Amino acid sequence: MAEKSSVPVYVMIENAMNTGALGGAVISPYQYGRNTAEIGYEIISGKNPGEIPVNTDTGYKIVFDMNAIERFGISEDLLPQNATIINSPDKFVLIPASVFVIVILSALGLVVISVMLSLSNRKIKITRDLLVTSENRLAMAMEATKDGLWDFNFNTNDYYLSPAGYEMLGYKPGEVTFSPETWNKNIHPDDHKRVLTEYTDALKKHGKLISEYRLKTKEDGWKWIRARGEVVWVSDEKSSRFTGTFSDVDEKIKYKNALMEINNKLNILSTVTRHDILNQVAALLGYTEIMKDSPALDDELNSYINKLEKSAETIQKQINFTKDYQKLGLVQPEWQSLETVVRRAAGFAHWNDIEININTGSVEIFADLMLEKVFYNLFDNANRHGGSVSEINTTFRVDEAGRGIITVEDNGRGIKTDKKPIIFEKGYGQNSGYGLFLIKNILEITSISITETGTYDKGAKFEIFVPKDCWNIPAEPKDI
Repeated sequence: MAEKSSVPVYVMIENAMNTGALGGAVISPYQYGRNTAEIGYEIISGKNPGEIPVNTDTGYKIVFDMNAIERFGISEDLLPQNATIINSPDKFVLIPASVFVIVILSALGLVVISVMLSLSNRKIKITRDLLVTSENRLAMAMEATKDGLWDFNFNTNDYYLSPAGYEMLGYKPGEVTFSPETWNKNIHPDDHKRVLTEYTDALKKHGKLISEYRLKTKEDGWKWIRARGEVVWVSDEKSSRFTGTFSDVDEKIKYKNALMEINNKLNILSTVTRHDILNQVAALLGYTEIMKDSPALDDELNSYINKLEKSAETIQKQINFTKDYQKLGLVQPEWQSLETVVRRAAGFAHWNDIEININTGSVEIFADLMLEKVFYNLFDNANRHGGSVSEINTTFRVDEAGRGIITVEDNGRGIKTDKKPIIFEKGYGQNSGYGLFLIKNILEITSISITETGTYDKGAKFEIFVPKDCWNIPAEPKDI
């Protein structure tokens, strides 16, 4: 049976298997029946039986029963190679070691991937939970402060305004459609040019925005708001979105404007009064000079005249100080280039050939417009009281808390430790006694503080601490 022969093959019906038969050529009766039916259908359909080809394909297959083979003691080697053996017990399959290793490593890889996917899914869930928590906290904070949230997406041209933003201007959420165009139209005419410049500068410099201006309300009134924003960039060349908040500062600004109006009137009165007093002091000093030239002047009277002259000079210095002090807070603080401000102050005088080094970078400071006076007075203070000062270094850095720190350090005699707590008090000092006091007050307008941290006999070192929302390092200007 291992090879084909010319001996006729006796075909066994498939149903005979599993009945104790050894096996052999097996054919399905269903297949024979189907073949016969197909031939009969062709004849009924009118086809000549002589035209129907003879089917030489018997359609059988060689099948043996393992149970009968074992019972008769027949070796499997005698069976045809293409034979199918039924009822054969399961066997172990030997595979090469390399294939086994690959299978094991693949299984381990699947385990690792499963673990990583599990951890990733867990991380995603935790991140999602944290994001939801953060969003809830932001929503509660915005609700508590009643601040409006705005966001403009440059890529999609979508503009979003939070419900608090609508309510701030007298609208119900969604009552009107806000967009950059409608926002532009609703800016007060007196503020319009300034505000557009501030927004454009923030965009060009990839920077932050702090701006106060008036917006039209639903009742056609005007409300002062303070906008804070930051430009987000997807690359060095293309901006992605401009997002931020705005607060209702209407009452505060109106109160501030009222105070400014009162201050303006007081300043006018102060200017006139100061002018009159200085004229009288000048006359007084003139008379003391005449008295010094009198031939009848004795030593005792001369000492009184000298004291009178010093008192008059002190009055003169104090009156001159009020001229600077009354300017504090008269105008709104602005973003100013620190390097430009320091260079203007350094170039005001020669400072006895003192070398002033400026290494502040391109940082901007949000401060009163008298910021230049701060550095002028620090340089003047070093020149007058620092001894043999030959060098002053001005630098900028950022601490771990995000504050900007401006350092003005000289190589003079410095300040004694016991004097450090009082040098910023009014009246302290050898000149007018108002220089450092004025510095402190100018900086405090925007919550900037100053302290002296130098070492005596090694030089004075003033450190100016700028809150993180009052300094900014803009990117290089770009066309938009």
